[in-house]
Amino acid sequence: MTMRRCVSMLVMIGWAITARAADARVAEVLQESLWGAAARVADVSASELYAIALAESGVRCRDGKFRPWPWTINSPQGSLRANSKQAAQAALRALLAAGETNIDIGVMQVNWRAHGHRFGHLDLLDPATNLKVAAHILAEARASHANLAVGIGRYHSWTPWRADAYVQRVSVWTRRIAHAK
Repeated sequence: MTMRRCVSMLVMIGWAITARAADARVAEVLQESLWGAAARVADVSASELYAIALAESGVRCRDGKFRPWPWTINSPQGSLRANSKQAAQAALRALLAAGETNIDIGVMQVNWRAHGHRFGHLDLLDPATNLKVAAHILAEARASHANLAVGIGRYHSWTPWRADAYVQRVSVWTRRIAHAK
């Protein structure tokens, strides 16, 4: 067994353990929210969705807590955490008008170039829509491989080294959620 495979297996085991702990502690709160609604539609974990959102669009708020931000836009032109949905829509329209298509949109940072066919670009700034689209993308990525960590990594990228790095980022948030009170 190669070192890379060994690390992947350890990450997968650690992921499964912390995901169960996260489900036990915060499942009720997440299940009764948009996270739970989106997760149920695609048969994925609300805790996984929330951890991915923290890794994708998390921002430290004025109260000191780190939360996913629904009006986050990332492109080769730069990153934006807009103060309102309208401001995010204006920025997104400007990027698209300039011919940019490699744009990550909303709370789950759904990539327009890869997944724009699923919904309209402005729809992806609606948190409920963004979460549902992301939940389906996650379900498809997870179904692509028996290893849970590989599936989660593929939410971000199918390039192995990028997926591996992404799993590490998301697993940090999964552990934090598991220990949240």
